[in-house]
Amino acid sequence: MKTALYIDGTGVFFRGYYGLPPLKNSKNQTLQGIIGFFNIIFRTLETYNPDYFVICFDRSEETQRKKEYPDYKANRSKAPDDLYAQMVILKTLLQSSNFNYLDMAGFEADDLIATLNKKNQQIENHLIYSSDLDLLQLTTSNTKIIKPQNGSKPDIIFTPELVLEKYEIHPHQITDYKGLHGDSSDNLKGIPGVGKKTATKLINEYQSLENIYENIENLKGKMKEKFEENKEVAFMCKRLATLIEDLDVPSIESFKFDGIDTEKLQTMFAELELNKASQNLKKLIKQHPEMENNQSQLF
Repeated sequence: MKTALYIDGTGVFFRGYYGLPPLKNSKNQTLQGIIGFFNIIFRTLETYNPDYFVICFDRSEETQRKKEYPDYKANRSKAPDDLYAQMVILKTLLQSSNFNYLDMAGFEADDLIATLNKKNQQIENHLIYSSDLDLLQLTTSNTKIIKPQNGSKPDIIFTPELVLEKYEIHPHQITDYKGLHGDSSDNLKGIPGVGKKTATKLINEYQSLENIYENIENLKGKMKEKFEENKEVAFMCKRLATLIEDLDVPSIESFKFDGIDTEKLQTMFAELELNKASQNLKKLIKQHPEMENNQSQLF
């Protein structure tokens, strides 16, 4: 059975950056985000041992969601300057070595992951590695979401059954939920006064945001007024929370292990003094001997 692993690279980098203290090499370059990133990536690849993997990133350009709703994610504070500097180095590392890297102007990593997942259903097993719960909407019998935990706690593997158990709604209803309740992390307001319990109750009763509005006469008093006054907001929030699945992405065959320039990657690791990353790359090559042809003569 073939396995494809889609990784939220931006999320992994942020976990690495904030999970480690500032770490510098002898050239005074601060690199904890890059160190943490490769620690997580190599451990994840070793653990899940996929046939294909893609590391997807956000980009700095304005997204389609931001164009539609200028306040999208406007509540997020600006990241430190050195985080951006490390991200530039990281992307250079990945792009230069063809380390199964993907981004696209105007779209988020989640949209790339959603597209890859939909377009490669001929693959039997899909794994999505991310802390971003927006991706739970993609959960199916053959698509599972791996949510990493802090410390030594094991990853949580979300199946449709676990999503239902934990959130009391089905994966495909997550966007309906966000239409009602909003999402504070993305600055989506939802309908004022509709909390988690109310949103969950209404979704279980009516199944979707559309059906709630088709039966709006069943709502009473102030609740009905709020729904009527905020209909456009509710549907906008649902639309913005819905991942895009029809982007023009490369063939999954271009994201196998044998296309990675391991010699180039090892050279760049040496320049940055990323000794542990270099050691972990050697371990990965042993696990995936198809990478051997791209191995540096230093080995």
